[in-house]
This record gives sequence, structure tokens and C-alpha cells, in this order.
Amino acid sequence: MSPGGARERQPWFLRSASVLPPWRSARDSDIDRERAPRQPIRPPPQVGAQASDLPGKRDAILELARQSRQKGWWEQWSDVLKDSYPGFEAEAMQVIAWHPLVLPGLFQTAEYSRALICAAGVSDEREIDRRIELRLRRQEILRKPDAPRIHSIIVRCLSGCVAMIGRVEARRDTAGHGGEDRMGFDALREAARHTYGADAAGYQEGRPDYPPRVYEVLRSRCGLGPGSRVLEIGPGSGLVTRHLVAAGATVVAVEPDHGFAEYLGQTMPEAQVVGAPFDEADVGGGFDAVVAATSFHWLDQSTALRKVSAALRPGGWAAIWWTVFSDPYREDPLLAAARAVLGFEPGDQRGGTAFQLDRDARCEDLRRGAGLVDVASELISWDLPMNADQVRALFNSMMTVRQLPELQRRHVLETLAGLVDERFAGIATRPHLTALYVGRKVG
Repeated sequence: MSPGGARERQPWFLRSASVLPPWRSARDSDIDRERAPRQPIRPPPQVGAQASDLPGKRDAILELARQSRQKGWWEQWSDVLKDSYPGFEAEAMQVIAWHPLVLPGLFQTAEYSRALICAAGVSDEREIDRRIELRLRRQEILRKPDAPRIHSIIVRCLSGCVAMIGRVEARRDTAGHGGEDRMGFDALREAARHTYGADAAGYQEGRPDYPPRVYEVLRSRCGLGPGSRVLEIGPGSGLVTRHLVAAGATVVAVEPDHGFAEYLGQTMPEAQVVGAPFDEADVGGGFDAVVAATSFHWLDQSTALRKVSAALRPGGWAAIWWTVFSDPYREDPLLAAARAVLGFEPGDQRGGTAFQLDRDARCEDLRRGAGLVDVASELISWDLPMNADQVRALFNSMMTVRQLPELQRRHVLETLAGLVDERFAGIATRPHLTALYVGRKVG
């Protein structure tokens, strides 16, 4: 039953009647409705005759027809809703869902909802309040006499909430956020320092390289080349470090994760590895370039930006970039298929990248926080064909997946790999997006 349909439970004699032949599917019906002009629905004459045979049937049918013309309460939020889910939810007798990282909307408080909405990049206070009002309005179904039965499996909600609070804090750090947000961010960062490097080789296998355009900018604008001194923040398994060394640079790599630091020391002896958090590391100054690849969001922004400026020589360049492993501005067929099967989007790439993609804020950080000039940004769209093993390795390198209980983590990874083989003929071409920010120290 569509959300715009009857507001009451269908009587048995309507539930038992099929509006589609056995060989037709609901999806076929959707396609047909798109192709054919809409026609008013009029019951055939025999319906009235047959309904009059049993007392109450005709009245019930007419009442359902009347209700079907009424608009649902949720339609006043059509500007913020992506689908008609609240309508289906309002009509449901039972709701079954799995929530791997956050509390379901039906159970969220206003404060919890606000943290999630802000973490998604919404900054307009009126829109935030409007979305919170929608979530609280949805919860009214729980107070109805015929409230639906809710069956919800909630996994690591506290960890998910901390992750969202961490993103809010990181995005607003320059505004002086502290207190609970600061504690949440610190807890998330500490967890990350023990999660990624626990399987450094697996991380190295799972993470794709950055697009050639990044290295072109490092060479042409930032002066990367033989003899240049480069400070790398958060090198991880050394994906970028290898390019820096190959270009002839002298590299100091600051890595707080002991697993990564040990792995990097073994695989990249050409680089000087400093196993400490960036804000605590004694790295000196005079660097020709400071680079950070998909790592700068883990830092206290105001402190890190000041230290970047201090580490650069006059005229030196800073380059900070992130890759989003599912471009939020383009369709990702694999994630759409995974969402349909799993009920959620694994990796949370499209919903958790507001900080990385906020070009105005990141450029302003470089100007005001680090005192840089010639600040510029660039969004690089690129596609990556991936087989099942590559998809499995990539998602297994993501913190939100690695923190799942073992059985659920395996289920997510096997589902993704299976979709690649079964629905994409062994190769899924996935949209990626890299956001690059550069700036020069005066001198």
C-alpha cells in the first residue's frame, strides 16, 4: 500500500485480493505507470454489486477511497524528505530494521538528532530545526493506540554517536567547541589510532592510490622534486610516501599509529618516521612542503594549522587532500545495490564527508589558521574499476566497517563482493572524488 493511500488498516477482503496478475511484479507496475498516462481509478461496476452482498463492505471501500484522497502529514516536509518512508512507517503494523551505527529516528532525542544533522553538513538553523521537528513528528506513531511493533537491532550506537560528535567538533573547532564534543572527538581519534594500523598490510592493499592530478599539482605548484624537504602528516601505510621518495624528496613522516609507524619503518626505510601525534612531534622547520593525505580531519584544526605554518620555510607550500570513496555528487550503483540488500550504506562515505568537501571553510582555515596565501582548491572526479577482492579490501579498511562485530563485518564484506560478481559481471566501476587544498607561506 502506498503512503498516499488509506490511513486505516485494509480489511481482510481487500488484503486477499491481488491487484496484479501472478506473473506481474510491483516493479513492473511502477514502470508501466511511468510509461502510461495516469488515469482516474474507478472500480468496475461489479465491485459495488459484490460489496453490497456483505454488510459493511461497500461502506468500507468507499471510506478507503475517501481516505486515499487525503494528503499525509509528512507531505509538508517534502522539501527535506528524499522519499515517502514516513508514510509507509505511519501505515505499518510492524517495523523491522537494523541500525549498525546510530539510533533509529523513532528513538532519537532532539539533541541526538541535532548532532547527526549537523554532522551531515547542514548549517542553516531553520533547516536543522525543521528536520528535528520531522523526526519528532514521526515518533507520534509510538503513542497511537494501534502503534506498530518495532523490532530494531542496534549495533554500537554509542560508537556511532561519538563518531558523529567528532565530525561536528572537527568542523567547528576554530569556533572554540569543547566540553562533550571535545571528549567525543578525542575518544574517536584514540580509537582510530588503534584500529587502522592493526592491519597495516591490509590497509595498504585496500586503499587505492590518489589520482595523478594530485601528484602533478605537488610537482608543478608545490615544488616537489629532487632535494626538496617534505613533512608528511599521517602517512598511514605509506601510499603517498612512496611517491614523495620516488620524486627525490627527503621525507619526514609523522605517524601516531604505532602499527602504521612500525610498518612504514620496515617498508620505507628511505623516510624518517616519527612515531608520535603531529601536535606532540618535534619536527623542526624549514620544510619546502607539508602534505596530509586523508588525515588532517583527525587533528585539532587550530593547533595543527599553526604548526603547519611554523614547519614551512618562507615560500613553502602546504597541500592537504582527501579522497571520498563514493562521490556524493554522482550515482554509485554498487552502494545503491548494497543499501537495498543491507538496509544501510556501508562505509558512510557519502554521508560523512561534509568537512572534507567544504571548500570555503577549508580554504579559510589555510588563510586564517595557517596564514597562507595563494590558497586554492580543486575537486577531482575520477572513476575506479574494482573487482570483488578490491571492493572487499577497500571497505575492510574503513573504520565504520572494521568496528562492526565480526559476524556482521563478514556479512557486509561478503555481500559487497557477491554483488560485484553477481550484478556487475565481476567489475564495478565506482565514482570517487578527491578534494585538494593548497596554500603558500608568505616569503
